[in-house]
Amino acid sequence: MKAPHQKGSAFTLIELLVVIAILAILASLLLPSLARGKRQVYVTNCLNNFQQIGLSLQMFLTDRQHYASSLGGREIPDEFACGEPLEDRLAEMRARSLYGYIDPNSKVWQCLEDKGLDFRNDGPYFGPTARYAFGLSYRLNTAPWNNTKYIVQGVLPRQREGWVKQPSEYIYVYEPPAQPMHKPVCCPDLCNLCAIREPYNYFHWHLNTGPPSVFDIAADNQKAISPILFVDGHAAREDFTKSLHDDWKYPTEATKDWIWYQPLIGTNGLPVPNPAQPD
Repeated sequence: MKAPHQKGSAFTLIELLVVIAILAILASLLLPSLARGKRQVYVTNCLNNFQQIGLSLQMFLTDRQHYASSLGGREIPDEFACGEPLEDRLAEMRARSLYGYIDPNSKVWQCLEDKGLDFRNDGPYFGPTARYAFGLSYRLNTAPWNNTKYIVQGVLPRQREGWVKQPSEYIYVYEPPAQPMHKPVCCPDLCNLCAIREPYNYFHWHLNTGPPSVFDIAADNQKAISPILFVDGHAAREDFTKSLHDDWKYPTEATKDWIWYQPLIGTNGLPVPNPAQPD
């Protein structure tokens, strides 16, 4: 038993408040790191999705002897179908190249950071996700951007195996942040759209720190991160910020890490310049 002159060992109110304050400070320091770690996991999830899509694309190539012209995923929902009957939308879904290889409802088609394609205020909002609006989050590289510095030799869909000269660098599947888009404007509604060629619309999904949809790339300080699937089947996280900022009219020119298209090679062994390029 304690002697009468001994004090109890309980915390005082001030001591408890100090402990709570310290825990709050530690939480404020740790929570952002945990959030960033969670978003890095989302990138990894998309890379895993791309690995599965890549295997299916390779099986399609083996079976059909040519590259795919589309991907897969669910049918377009009512609100984005502009009155197209469900049976026609289901037929379009079944006609996609990977319909017989990956279940349309599979989570493989879903990017966990998919924020949709937002062209408001005078354009449509394809959301809440691109997966919902179009049936999948990802895009097939069917053609380069409108402006190219060199004449394009051809596009990948339906080419025979071996057509791609640099399969480890040629982009096959990507997410919208890798490439800008022309802004569609409702004229007067979703089913009647007009395109504004400039300025372009840019998107941010993975690791965005500001608005997911921007129109002024010069004033945008966010990174444009997109997981990428290459023709040889490997997937990687790529940063497209420099390409989009430095030469915004030509966002699909080759870098040391990737190519969007194969230029036509002249008799001198060099790419043939595109005489139709804008000023």
